[in-house]
Amino acid sequence: GLENTPVLTVLVIMIAGGWGMVFPSPNGLGSYHGATIAAFVVIGLAEEAGKSYAFAVWIIQASMICLTGMIGLIGIMLARSKKKEALEQA
Repeated sequence: GLENTPVLTVLVIMIAGGWGMVFPSPNGLGSYHGATIAAFVVIGLAEEAGKSYAFAVWIIQASMICLTGMIGLIGIMLARSKKKEALEQA
């Protein structure tokens, strides 16, 4: 398993994934996966573990971006409606 993976190994995988996100693709789709899987293979870990990790982390990140975007949109809509009400009462 990956329980005893050294911190440096984890750092290399995270840096590779970060570089994968830099490539011009929507939300790093494909390039993040490729870079992360390549890091797993270069380090000597199983390719399947890399695929699973890349997919799980990408889904979590994409979900977080969508969720926080929706929360922000709702917040903006509420702030605008409160501002509009305040202007109408003044």
